[in-house]
Amino acid sequence: MSGDARPPTRHKTRHATGGSDALTGNLDANARVAVAKAGAGPFTRRKLLVVDTLGISVTIADDAPGEQVTITPAVTGKFPDNIVLPKTSGKGIQVDTTTPTFPWRDILGAEVTGSPGANDPTWATFRNGIKGWQFGNIVINERWFMFHVPHDYLPGSDLFVHAHWSQAVVDTGGAGGTPGVVKWVVEHMAAKGHNQAAYPAGKLVTLSEQASAVQYQHMLIEAQLSSAGGSASLMDTASIEPDMLVLCRVFRDPADPVNTLNQGPFLLEVDVHYQSTNIGTKQRAPNFYV
Repeated sequence: MSGDARPPTRHKTRHATGGSDALTGNLDANARVAVAKAGAGPFTRRKLLVVDTLGISVTIADDAPGEQVTITPAVTGKFPDNIVLPKTSGKGIQVDTTTPTFPWRDILGAEVTGSPGANDPTWATFRNGIKGWQFGNIVINERWFMFHVPHDYLPGSDLFVHAHWSQAVVDTGGAGGTPGVVKWVVEHMAAKGHNQAAYPAGKLVTLSEQASAVQYQHMLIEAQLSSAGGSASLMDTASIEPDMLVLCRVFRDPADPVNTLNQGPFLLEVDVHYQSTNIGTKQRAPNFYV
């Protein structure tokens, strides 16, 4: 049997540099590790460099008997002083490690107070020293709210309007003396800022639910305010962007057959739910994401 005629030292050097071997051929091709990821590689090298990264540390253990190296990543939960995220639209911080999604936040309604009018609700005592706007059962009462779309709004996500309300007296306007039903109507219109759009005609969204049999119960009812493409009652979600102002008139018509309350409800607050990227935009004005 013929052997490798080269001296042992030269043979060792050829192995170390990945050169050819009489028995196994070219070590540069046979002794390398191929590393690949979807869309990149494979990269064929004799060494693999493992680097700690954001919130993850890596431990490497040499298993000589098993002829392997064990790489163990671990989440440290630590972040650097500055976290850099893409400026691209729709990028940000999500919640839920199982099914990640962008979280919900509130746009608190800025109530617009005008001159006293015939359709104003009554500024009445709710409980003890706390007062609020009580909507009566005789004429239409109305209030106005304004919502500013913040810079962490997730583009393409729908808005939902909700009303917080309560009653100081348990209602008996329903069938058999049960609590009646309230119907809030939200007239709304919105336009992009920065001289991009004019306010369109208003649309109407309704929020109806039965009152509680518990005195002073905090009630909250919600309805969709926008959708893809919009509708006769909803604004077009595609038109929503930061710095948009949503103008709302919220009213209750006692003559509406859906409204069966016999005790005046207190409208405590009107808010808008929106999905947040949890980061702002790079630019103050359009295009916000460049």
